[in-house]
Amino acid sequence: MARRVLLVALLAWPGGPPRPAEHQPVCWSLAACRSQLVHARAALDWQRRERHRLTRQLRRRWAPTARYAIRLAARSYSVNESAMLRVASCESGLDPLATNGRYAGLFQLGAPFMSHTPFATFSRFDPLANALAAASVVRVEGWRQWECQP
Repeated sequence: MARRVLLVALLAWPGGPPRPAEHQPVCWSLAACRSQLVHARAALDWQRRERHRLTRQLRRRWAPTARYAIRLAARSYSVNESAMLRVASCESGLDPLATNGRYAGLFQLGAPFMSHTPFATFSRFDPLANALAAASVVRVEGWRQWECQP
């Protein structure tokens, strides 16, 4: 009885019964259906893995290295790059997260020191901001602020 009702409902459908999409063939045997199911699951698994890989790749953030930050600062403010490398190596061991009491970052800048530079709104632990702040001061005042000299 249920089959007759379904058949009548499908025949009464405007434009005839709905047909499967042309790119998705109907399977005529159990083996064909299983094969299509296996391929569909493999495609779905690949899509999930690819989405997961792309999501991980997008979450990775570019983190500038200490050497890159020093090179950029030296070239931006026309300061000797090797001198900046020597001072940063002595002050922090080229570790942007280094701290020494109230001093922090590549060039061990204090908060009052950093507030008088154009980079006051940035973190002292940001290697780019720290190196650029140091280079801006070195260009005007020289290396007298630092215990380690080039």
